[in-house]
Formats: sequence, structure tokens, C-alpha cells
Amino acid sequence: MTLNLRQIEAFRAVMLTGTMVRAANALYISQPAVSRLIADLERDLGYMLFNRVRGRLQPTEEGNALFAEVQRSFIGLAQVETAARTLAKNSSGVIRIAAMPSLTGEPLTRAVAEFARDNPDVSFEIEVRPRRFVIEAIVAQQYDIGITTLPVEMPSIDVRLLSEANSLCVVPVGHRLAEKQVIHASDLTGEAFISFSNDTLYRIRVDRVFDELGIVRKMRMETRTTQVACNLVAEGAGVAIVGTWDVSGANLTDICLRDFEPAIPISIGALVPAHKASSRRVEMFVDVLTRTYNESLLRREMTNV
Repeated sequence: MTLNLRQIEAFRAVMLTGTMVRAANALYISQPAVSRLIADLERDLGYMLFNRVRGRLQPTEEGNALFAEVQRSFIGLAQVETAARTLAKNSSGVIRIAAMPSLTGEPLTRAVAEFARDNPDVSFEIEVRPRRFVIEAIVAQQYDIGITTLPVEMPSIDVRLLSEANSLCVVPVGHRLAEKQVIHASDLTGEAFISFSNDTLYRIRVDRVFDELGIVRKMRMETRTTQVACNLVAEGAGVAIVGTWDVSGANLTDICLRDFEPAIPISIGALVPAHKASSRRVEMFVDVLTRTYNESLLRREMTNV
């Protein structure tokens, strides 16, 4: 015996509304069509579902028992539908992020806060670790998104470009170089220098520029974050070369940001595992990240701090 879903829908509608006419209205079909569906269902089952008593329908014992089973099935179907709609909206789940320390400033935190506000059932886990850890964690599929400087070229990683910009030179307000709009590497000869940690790719790139030009700096301090580097500059501890995106988290009142030559371009990207399909919520969050990083870059260019 194979039951017809339309017959079950008609039976449920009659049980819920109490009459064939109201069931027909609920299903947007005619009353004779409902009567025919019920009659066909009773024939297929081999027993009566309703007694007709003085023109009114009364469910039989079998009818009530069947309705209980039908209701359980429809409740389960409603739960499946709710889950499907939730997935379509991408409104639940966890986004696990591993990010370099120098890329955990305002653009990232603004993206997380904005996405969480618009998707209240999404939660975040954010791990701040060195670049090598970020890359290895994505290869191992331990995180959904890695945020790091580029290039990253590995077959097990897909890279989504977030933003590109040139490096900036940071000097204290009142410094001899603060009046210059563009600071050249040669201008920093003999200056106390606040650098990034010596195991970072960015440190290697900055050092190479000065080494190739034969320019000697006084290497005073090391840090892993742009915010700390800028705040040290604000305290008069030295000058620094930094990326563009995270300076908004620093003490901008006491520092000047200037373009630097020779240009040291930086690209940052979101890394996702190549052999694991990203969820829609991850892809949506990457879009938000791209916007917030580029908005941060645009604000810096417009204000020309």
C-alpha cells in the first residue's frame, strides 16, 4: 500500500478544520476534490476515517490514531523546513578565525561585530598567532578562515584577496620628518627604529630595503602588532614602518603617518581550506572582511593623517 501525500494533506486539513468545506478552503481546492481524496484514502487503507453523523464528520478511533502519527510527521517536516531556511539565511554556526597579530585591529573587529549583529546565531572563535601557525592551521583544516599577509601559495589553501596597499612610515608629532609628505628610507639613517619581530615575513622585507640601500638604523624595539608599534612611536621611542589597515587602533593624536619610499607593497588575504567546501556564512563573512579592510584603507587615504 502506497499512500498519496495529497490524500494525507486532505485528511490532516479535515481533522484540523472539522469540515470538508473549510479543509477545501485551506488547501485552495474544491470541496468535492477533498471528499474524493478522503474517500480514496479510506479505500486504500481499508477502514473508515470518519463517521458521518447528522451531517457532521466525527473521526473514528483509527482516524484519531492516524492523525496523531500524521501530526508527528508534519512537525518533523516543519523542523526540517526551519533548519533548511536557517541554512539558507546562514544564520547559525561558528566561524573560527586564525589571524596574524598585526591584522587583528579595527577592520577585523568591526567585521566581526557587524556580522554578529546581523547574524545573532553566529558565534566566533578568534585565535591570534604568528603567520606560520595561521597557514599550518588552515592546511590542517583547524580553522575556517586564516587572515595573513600574502603571498601564500599552497595547493591545500584557497586565497581570497582582501586588500592591497603600500607601507607607511610612522613618526612622532613634532619629529623632524613630520613635515614631509613622503619619507624616503634614506631619511631614517641613524633613527631609532621600532621593528616587527625578526621571524616575520614583513620584517624580512623591510630589512631588505634598508640593507640593499646600505642604510643603518638603530634597532631599538620589536613587536608583533601595528598598534604597539604606533603607540611606541607616539611615546617617542622611535620610528616605524607599518602596514596600512590597523593604524586606526593606535594613538593617532601623537603620531604622523606618511607614505614611504621605496614602496613596500602589502597584500593581505583570507585563507580557506582548498579541499573543504566553505559554508555560506564563511563566504559571506569574507565579503564583509573585504569591505571593512578596504574601507579602513579608504578612510586613511581621505583623511591623509
